Amino acid sequence: MRARRCAGGLVLALLTAASGAAPALPEDALLGGLAGDLRAPQHQCEWIAGQFTSIELTLSLYREDLAAFYVTLDGQSLGDSSSGSVLAIEFESRRTGPGSAAIALDGTRLAPPSALAKGRRIDVGFTDRGGARHPLFCGQLAVLRADATSRSIEIVALMPRSGSEGQSSARFTNMSLVDVLKQQAEDAGLAIEVQDRQRRERQASVTRERLAAWPFMRSLARQCGFDFVLRPGGALLATESAFAPPARQAEVRNDLTVVEIVKRIAQHLGHGVNAQLTAHYPPIPKTNVVLDEPFMAAVAAAWRISAWYEQGAVFLAEDGVWNAPPAAATQTSAGADELFWRITATGSAGPRRSFTRQPADPDVRRQNEERVPLLQTTLLLGHAMKAVSPPRFELADHAAIAAAFDLAISRLRQSADLTPERRFLLDYAMSHRPTLIHAYRLRPDGIGELGRIGR
Repeated sequence: MRARRCAGGLVLALLTAASGAAPALPEDALLGGLAGDLRAPQHQCEWIAGQFTSIELTLSLYREDLAAFYVTLDGQSLGDSSSGSVLAIEFESRRTGPGSAAIALDGTRLAPPSALAKGRRIDVGFTDRGGARHPLFCGQLAVLRADATSRSIEIVALMPRSGSEGQSSARFTNMSLVDVLKQQAEDAGLAIEVQDRQRRERQASVTRERLAAWPFMRSLARQCGFDFVLRPGGALLATESAFAPPARQAEVRNDLTVVEIVKRIAQHLGHGVNAQLTAHYPPIPKTNVVLDEPFMAAVAAAWRISAWYEQGAVFLAEDGVWNAPPAAATQTSAGADELFWRITATGSAGPRRSFTRQPADPDVRRQNEERVPLLQTTLLLGHAMKAVSPPRFELADHAAIAAAFDLAISRLRQSADLTPERRFLLDYAMSHRPTLIHAYRLRPDGIGELGRIGR
């Protein structure tokens, strides 16, 4: 009984932490769960997010070798599936909205979650049977739903994605990337501190092509290897990041078959190959072979072959998983944000694992392009994970949320005390309008929240 009371208190703590203290600026309230994208270093998070489209291939490759999913909060462990604290995970990709991860958690088994609140960084990944960690997703916690009765917790993390709002193009000549970064800060009326030990060469031309201010500044910082943040008070800080993306090795070979390509990569990674194939696969002339796992999984899938790790080897089989392409995209109704693909990972009643891909029925999908994906991919881990339905959140009306968002922006812009920091935050909000609209659509009172901002 005592454990039950503690668990209920833990869920209550989560709800309290989620409400938190009011942000110092009304623009921070508008940004909500996206504030961390500006306020905290994101260099490593951006690199992980860049692998988002490879999640399906990665989970296919590790379908038999995956030991447990893990979730971290600002780099600290929140829970994992081996302990039963992570119950189900669902990734989604949309036409205009952000990439997302919806996660079902058991509040009675979580590590102390006192800091679990909007704007914190959420990482999702898995460990393989050898104990190696594989990052899959990195984003900002945008939605939290806790049930004090069942003590379940469901969260949604979003990868901030800019839209067409605020985009412009420009060309800078005879300037280093750092010089351009400083000029952009000056144009925004913001102070900037750059802590850089490298000598930056001037470039003949630096191009800003259809980018809003923050995405362009972030791209410059990324190229320099900087972590880049907006500090309270409106000063920008660029520091050399401790994170460096892993290098990719490549070689060019002539007349290799898909099996030979996989064998070369597998050998480089220290694995043998067990090819259970019946079809004939002709050589591919002049092939650029990238010696890493994502390329190995992708080249096999391109030939409709599944590649996966099992018992220390790479298995190749014509299991039909990659035979059916996703259904063709359709013309969505005005304002709708089409759901491209969904990947669901959870346990199952039986001990066997399975990895499946199911294209949508066009007639079914036509009824709701926002909730029925073009392609549903499902990884069932048998008894290695609890068999729990993934979290699903209702989507409020797109047009209504968009109108409320634009009115909130308008009210804030009319403020008499707009500082450069506040203007910059509003520009950021507008440039990330598709992501913020999606975030407010997921919240039970999104219109109400937006209606209170700026009043």
